[in-house]
This record gives sequence, C-alpha cells and structure tokens, in this order.
Amino acid sequence: MVSLSHTVPSPSVRIRNPILGLLVGAFLLLLTIVVLSTLWMYQGQNTALLHYPIETVSRQWSSQQYQEAMFLKSQIHAIAKIETLKQAFLSGNRSALLQQSLPINRMMLEDNYITHFCFHDLSGVNFLRVHRPDQFGDKIDRHTLKQAQATGETVFGVELGPLGTTTLRVVIPWLSHGEPIGYLELGKEISHIILTMQGQLGFELYTFIDKAFLNQQQWQAGVKTLGLPSAEWNRFQSLVYMGFNPLPIRLMDDYLSGDQWRQDDPYRTVLDHWMSRSI
Repeated sequence: MVSLSHTVPSPSVRIRNPILGLLVGAFLLLLTIVVLSTLWMYQGQNTALLHYPIETVSRQWSSQQYQEAMFLKSQIHAIAKIETLKQAFLSGNRSALLQQSLPINRMMLEDNYITHFCFHDLSGVNFLRVHRPDQFGDKIDRHTLKQAQATGETVFGVELGPLGTTTLRVVIPWLSHGEPIGYLELGKEISHIILTMQGQLGFELYTFIDKAFLNQQQWQAGVKTLGLPSAEWNRFQSLVYMGFNPLPIRLMDDYLSGDQWRQDDPYRTVLDHWMSRSI
C-alpha cells in the first residue's frame, strides 16, 4: 500500500488526509489528459484543441475529494451509533453482523456508489468486509487505518490496493460507552468520483496507474470486479488505464507508450504532442 501524508486543518473537523492531490505522486498517475478532447473542423484541415489548465483540475480534484470524504464521514458516524451492530461485533457474531449490515451496504452502493464497508478489530485485523464477506481475518496494513489507530481521529485518504482498485477511504475509531472496540471503514472507488468531476468540468478525464505498483493478474481481477470496460495490460509500456470512458482510439498511444508522461509538466508535454500531430 502506498500513500503520502498530509494533515488538512479545518476549523470544525479534525481529520487527517494521507493524500491530498493525486495529480502529483510517483506511484499513481491521475493523468488528467484534459486536452484529449478534440474538435475537428471539417471545413478545413485544422484541429482545435479543447484544453483546460491542469491547475484547475487539480484544485477541483482536491475539493471533490474533500467533499466526498466529508459525506463518507457523516455516513460512517451514523452507522457507528447503531447499537445492534455493536452487539453483534462485540459478541463475535460475524453472520449476524453481516445480515444487519447488508441492507445498509446495498443502500449506500445504490444511492451513493459507496463500494467498501468494513469492520476491523482493535489490532487492525479485518472482522468483516460487508462488500466481500468471504474475505476476512487478514491484518490491514493501510495507512488510513494505522493513522486512525495512532491518533484516535477520523482519517481519510486515497489508497491503491493490490487489485489496482484506487479507493477514497474514511476510517474512524468505533466506540462503545466511550471506549474503543474497533474501527469502521467506508470507501468509494475514485472512478465514480472522476465521473462526478467530468459532469462538473464538462470534459472527459482519463485515469492511469503505474504498472510498477501492480500485479497483472490481480489488476485484471480487480478490473472485472469494478466492471470497468478495459483490461489491456499490454497496451502501454508503463501504465494501465482505469476508467469507465473508452480511450480515444489509439490517438495517444505513441505518447503514453513511452515515458514522456513522466516529465515535469505533463500538461505542456501532452499539448505539444497533440499540436505536432495536428499540423
């Protein structure tokens, strides 16, 4: 698991954020290729590029991530107050906890695309994944949970999992009569957050992950789990695509197949590449 640490001050909420901006970071490339949209002028030979300052997209991403995290926080604190869930958890009755949690999980997924719902014990061992109830008993090594354990505070952050699932997670200490009994976690795949941003910004965004942090078989399994349309591991040399939008047909393959995207100014690099191809 990889993450960066950053504390976000707030006058009303104490909350820690392991990753504030995915547009920068060596491990995960949220390559917002906002210049990928093209407007062909059929009356002539010129192509007009619809581009947007990457700084604006970065600010929008940070704002959207924070808004989503605050919504997840409100949901998870409401769940933490349900006494029947506490009783099932404290008694070690995984089956009862699952049955009581399934309607909540279904509602959150259908209404708000919340994709992860977990219960962990005080030592950080998973007791129940409501979204994947057959997998439990493993030690959670994620930064968000470790921070919640260390600080006793609500923690949120975007983390890259072994299946290539990139998830905004919120973790809180779970209390009973003022004493911690475990940890609750909600998560939302960033693919859904990117779709929300597209509607706000008015153009398509494309998300890529560096292969160096993925296992091919696990990633392809993760793509199927998320219902993403493409699992082309070999299309690009160093990257895989994670998104619901079909990529423009082979239009950026030359650029993305090499290592140009690693340059310091991806916006300028992409723009120059497109201009050279359009002349």
